[in-house]
Formats: sequence, C-alpha cells, structure tokens
Amino acid sequence: MKSFLHDLRDIFILVPYETKRFWQKPIFWGNAALLFLLYAIFYGNTLHESYPDEFDNMLGGKLILHGSLPYIGFFSHHGPVSYFVGAIVYLFSGMSFVRFRIVYSILLFLFSLYSFSFIKKSAGFVKARFYLIFLFIFGIAATYFWGHMLIADNIAAIFIAPVFVLLLLKALFSQPLTRRDTVFISILTALTVLSSVTYIYLVGIFYLFTVYLYWLENRRKLFARGTFWFLITLAAPYIVFALYLFVTRSFSQWLYQSIVFNQKYYIYYEGSSGQVTTNPIRFGIIIANQFFNNFHSLLNQSFTFNFVYPLNITLALGNVALIVYLLFKRKFTLASFVILAFIFANGRSNPLTSGEKDYQSAVYILLSLASFCFVVPAIFTELKEREYNRRLLFSALFVLLSIYGFFSFLFLMNKFTVKMYGKYMGTAPLIYDRPQIAPIINQVSSKNDYVWIGPLEFGELTYVNGKLPSKYQFLIPAMSKSDRIMTELMSEFNNHKPAVIWFDKRYFILGSSPEKYAQFFLDFLHQNYVTLDTYRNGNIRYVSAGAPDPRVDLETKLYINKDQKDAIIAKMLSLGIIKESIENEKPQKK
Repeated sequence: MKSFLHDLRDIFILVPYETKRFWQKPIFWGNAALLFLLYAIFYGNTLHESYPDEFDNMLGGKLILHGSLPYIGFFSHHGPVSYFVGAIVYLFSGMSFVRFRIVYSILLFLFSLYSFSFIKKSAGFVKARFYLIFLFIFGIAATYFWGHMLIADNIAAIFIAPVFVLLLLKALFSQPLTRRDTVFISILTALTVLSSVTYIYLVGIFYLFTVYLYWLENRRKLFARGTFWFLITLAAPYIVFALYLFVTRSFSQWLYQSIVFNQKYYIYYEGSSGQVTTNPIRFGIIIANQFFNNFHSLLNQSFTFNFVYPLNITLALGNVALIVYLLFKRKFTLASFVILAFIFANGRSNPLTSGEKDYQSAVYILLSLASFCFVVPAIFTELKEREYNRRLLFSALFVLLSIYGFFSFLFLMNKFTVKMYGKYMGTAPLIYDRPQIAPIINQVSSKNDYVWIGPLEFGELTYVNGKLPSKYQFLIPAMSKSDRIMTELMSEFNNHKPAVIWFDKRYFILGSSPEKYAQFFLDFLHQNYVTLDTYRNGNIRYVSAGAPDPRVDLETKLYINKDQKDAIIAKMLSLGIIKESIENEKPQKK
C-alpha cells in the first residue's frame, strides 16, 4: 500500500526532489505551478468546437451505462475503446456536453501525467524530461488539430505516443525492458488498435520491435519461462477482448460491423489516394507509397522557409533529423523502426496536406512532435563533438530545426491564443448544452416511449430521455447497401414503432441524402406516420407556434405515429409548441 501511495504521489511530481519534506522546498511550488499551467492549457481547449464523432462516443458511453453494449446493443463500425472511455467520462459528467468535455480534459491531464511519470521512472528523469515539454506543446497544438476531442484517432494517438517514446529511449540507451514496461506497452498498444483498426500496421511494427528488444536482452535464455510470460503479456489484452466478445455473444456482430461492413460497404481508408482495396498487403503498400511521395514533396519545401504555414515542414524536418541522429549513433534497427512508425502513422492522413481540424492526422502529429522535442536537445549535445564533419552537420540541423521550431511554436500559439481570446471576449462561439430537437421530443413523449432523431444526430440523441427503437442509432448511405442492416433496422423499427421521429430527409452526408439512399425508410415513415404539413383536422392545420427555424422545422421533419397522432398533437397544443391555423381563411381587410 505504501509503495502504491508513493507511485500515486510520483505522478504529480514533474521535477524530482531529494527530501521527504518536499512541501517545504521551492521545488514543490514549482511542481504545483507546472501542474496548474498544464491543466490550464488542457482546460482552455475544452470549450472549442464540436464534431459528430465525439457525440457518437458520448452517446455510446451513455448507452453502455444504461446496459447496451457496443455491436449487440448499438451499431458501430468503430473500435470499442472510445465508447468505454466515453462511458467513464459520462459517468461523472451526466447529460451535459460541456461537463463531458471538462471531465475528459481532467482524464486526459491525468493520463498525460501518468505517462510522463512512467517514462521518467523507467528511463530516468534526465532522459525523459523532454517528454514534459512535449506534453505542454501537445496541449497548445491540440486546439489546432482537434486533439482535445474524444475521437478514436485522438485516443489512438494519446495511447501510442508514450509507447513510442519508451521504446525509443530503451533502444537508444540500451536499457532492458522490465515487466512493467511490457505491461505498459501491451495495454496501450492494444487500446490503440481497439480504438481504430486503421493503426493495426503501426501497432504490428511496435510489437515486432518490442519482441526484437526482448530478444536482444534474452537471446541466451530465449526458451525460459520468462519468454512465455512476455508473449502472454503482449497477447493478454486481445485474449480479454476475445473473451468479452464471446461472453457477451457479440463476436459475429463485431466481425460484421467492424470488419465486413467497413471493407465491403463503407470507406476503406488508405489515405487520400482515392484507391480502394481490401487486400491488406496492397493496402500497406499504398500507405507507404503515398507517404514517400508526399514526404518527398514536403522536404523539397524545407528551404523555401515558409513561415506562414511552417508546421508540416517542421514535423518532417524533425523526423529526418531523428533518423540522421540515430544513424550516426549506429542504431540502424531503431532508425528502421522509427521510419516505419512514421510511415504507418499515416493510415488516414497525409503529412503534406495535413491541416487545421485534421484529427485524422493526430497519430502522425503526436509521434512527430515527440520526435522533435527529443531530437533538438539531443542534437545540441552533439555539437560538442570534435569531429568536424559531424559537428558541421549537426550544427546545420540544429539551426534549421531551431528556426522552424520557433516559427511553428508561434504558429501554434497564435492558433491557440486567437481561439481562447475570442471565446473569453465573447466574439467566438463556445460549446453549449443547447439541443434544439431533443427538448421538443422529450416534451411530447415519456421515458417509456420509443423515439428517434435521424439520420445522423448523435448530439441530439444524447439528450433524449426516451428509448431508442433500434440498435441502429443512425442511417448513412453505406448502411443502405447492406441487405442485412436494412432487414434488421426495419424489423426493429416495426417492432418498436417510435411515438415520434424527427428525420431530415434532405440531410447530406458523404455526398448523398436519405431521399437518394434510404427510400425504404421513407416508405416506412409514409405508411406509419404523419407530418404537420400534410395532416388536416377538417379545415384545421397545425403549424409551429414559435419563430420559423429551418434547423428544427416541425412542419416537415417531425413524424408522428398515426396511432398516437391525436394525443400527441393535443399535447403539443397544450404545451404551446404548435398552434391551429384555419385553411383557406380569407385575410382580414384593414
């Protein structure tokens, strides 16, 4: 217990101390100030922007807490980790997107401290102190590429970055992997690939390099008991996940939704080349080919000194500098690992065209930022080398990295401060708990009623009190291509007909609207529901009582169950949501 408390305390110590009475030393206040500043940066990002995928994870977290598990309880072609992280956050935030973001920022802050504490203890403070600088830069940069959002790509990046740093330090300084290191690597790499299967190539490379480091240290006793436990430790998270799938009887659903659906019907990402393939070898070749073509173009721009948009060039130069540094250190295998890591960190991104709001570049950006934060001080120490040619090369690299790093830092700080200033001064929008559709749905239905909002309204569904009629909580074009999904969706909607459905048939997603891809669902609505613009009670029609709102548009987007229309319309009238209007009423003369 005492050891655990020491480990827990060590998480919050950024700069080490040498006395048990650390609270009487100035170093304590230095730690406190650094902790406060780091969280202030993380908190500053919380009120910035929103995105449907994040609401998907928030809704999934809510459904998990209400007893619905991914794949069998609700449909998803994403990995399960983001939903379970969402459930942890939702447990403390409740039905509030603002509180959800704040709680997530605290969770992200604590994990960042934990990862730094682990690397510091495993590799030593002197070797790991650059990672502390990396955490501050990550916090500032997160506003730029939306790294503060709870999205699968961001979670994958946050989990894999400390593993990359740990393996880099262990290999560079020839430190053996401990059992704690193996557990750390095993859990975080598994969480990465179970967040987004796109990074399975990247994680596979990490596993191969981990096994290589273990082999270097234990090749004389390779068939000892320790090797068995090492391999079991790496495989344990996947064994646990497989057991979870079989115990919950969700294996077939997971296989279809996460693998078959993505490959056969959805967009099988291979970067931005536009080519689609389900062959994993060809897919890997496409990623590598695209990376080299774009990375080469990016490096060609390095001497243009584009300080208006310097970030991508800075990251590329930092990555090249790290590889050069490792080659001069004769760490050829480590250099190969780093090269492969940078290549396959771009499964869904492009190092040349990556820009603002590009959360799909999160893995590449974080690995590159960590690389940059490490290599700049490492090269600086090499300037003491007596060999003229080496000192000349490292001097040129250091100057180039320093110049680009300075302007990139200014670039990211400008992005961060401009957004923070606008929100603080009230000139830029914040995130709010202001759903427009869910409150109306909640007013006209009870908690026991089935209700639905579609075709893609995760945010509004999060605030709904009623029950969802189907595990398909959204309807996108790819889903209409699957006979299995259409059959299950319509069966569930027919068995649990919602009292009300809000549905925007002209909502465009991935270049199409429900009028084009979901005629089967529109036929279901036409047969079983009425809308206010078509329903008449004699010569009385019903219209919205409030100011016209194209977003809400109760007259055309609210579908009312025909069997309950009289009761629901009466309730809406009594609540003042709608009002009566006499058709063909002659306008009064003034």
